[in-house]
Amino acid sequence: MMKKFFFIAVLAIALVSCKQTEPVRSGSMTVTIGELKFEMVYVNSGSFNMGAVENKYADMDEYPIHEVRLSDYYISRTEVSQALWRSIMDSLPSGMLDTANHCIIADNYPVSCVSYDDCLLFIERLNTESNSHFALPTEAQWEFAARSCNQNTTYAGSDYADQVAVCESSSPAHIGSKSPNALGISDMSGNVAEWCYDWYGIYPETTSVMPAGPDSGTYRVIRGGSFSDDKQKCRVSARYSALPAMRSPNVGFRLILY
Repeated sequence: MMKKFFFIAVLAIALVSCKQTEPVRSGSMTVTIGELKFEMVYVNSGSFNMGAVENKYADMDEYPIHEVRLSDYYISRTEVSQALWRSIMDSLPSGMLDTANHCIIADNYPVSCVSYDDCLLFIERLNTESNSHFALPTEAQWEFAARSCNQNTTYAGSDYADQVAVCESSSPAHIGSKSPNALGISDMSGNVAEWCYDWYGIYPETTSVMPAGPDSGTYRVIRGGSFSDDKQKCRVSARYSALPAMRSPNVGFRLILY
């Protein structure tokens, strides 16, 4: 069934209005699918130093620190919710319904137990219905947004995990339960870890422009850490990887829009 889909963007230089959407603060966009709404946050183009610039508990794959230059994009204010997943896919991932995974089933909790390929299928259907260009964030786009462009805090929005991250817990929390970062984006540290577009590989030593990772590989990148991870794994620069077919109650995703 096709679903009604609308956008509204509010920027410093322009305002596009639509009766089916509600204006939000400057730099964000409200997306409406049927009766469901979610927000995308505008990330202005710029450059930043990617990697372990905070230099706390860093692993070797967080080096070398290197400059990255990015064009502008939108990123979802929260992780993809169970309600949004179900609105596109009609049902929750079967792994979430496995009682052994101890998932909390609720519309305003993040979807999990999704493989990288599941995410691509969801995005393909979302783009078909919306005639838009949603995607998974690249690893660089993810880190740039998590750092609020150029803030080198240990976690996404703070040097104190308890302020911004659901971690060292037995279960996730509802989306947006902790303080957002300076861009207004929530849960980029903790709650559920998040698939990124890239194949996992070593960082370059020179400046990169709109990087999207290696051309091929075995593992895909996961960022942000999850509710069950310790604080170290929820650092902004911490990197992880998994086979694209892996499904875990600890791993979900968020969207970008070009």
